[in-house]
Amino acid sequence: MKSGLLIFFFIFFLMGCKSRNKIPKNILAQGEMKAVLWDMFRADKFLTDFIFKDSSLNKDTASTNLYKEVFRIHHITKEKFQQSFSFYRAHPDLLKTILDSLNSRPPRSPTEVHQFHSVADTAHLFEKARQRIHSKN
Repeated sequence: MKSGLLIFFFIFFLMGCKSRNKIPKNILAQGEMKAVLWDMFRADKFLTDFIFKDSSLNKDTASTNLYKEVFRIHHITKEKFQQSFSFYRAHPDLLKTILDSLNSRPPRSPTEVHQFHSVADTAHLFEKARQRIHSKN
């Protein structure tokens, strides 16, 4: 009887550990979330370095438009991003994996930043977004 109960708890424990890190279908996969966060960080950097220094621009509008552009690039909604980010915040081990992989990206040289040869690189889209922001204000 004791061994049967022990086996039951062991199996229950293993099942609980497995499902804890399983990513639901309505949540962005880790690779997708990594790509979105990378572009969000780049958008924040762009806003800090250029938009917030320009006193002629409405900073709230510019921020909103740039984040909408990131969501459009990745074919997601703000709600999907927020839902996914909340999930990953509730699962710090998964979020740590994503953030560590972003942190381990090699820094780019100044000449590489202006070369838009990579299909996966979305830097040129930020330039278009910047131009749209300036034309709206």
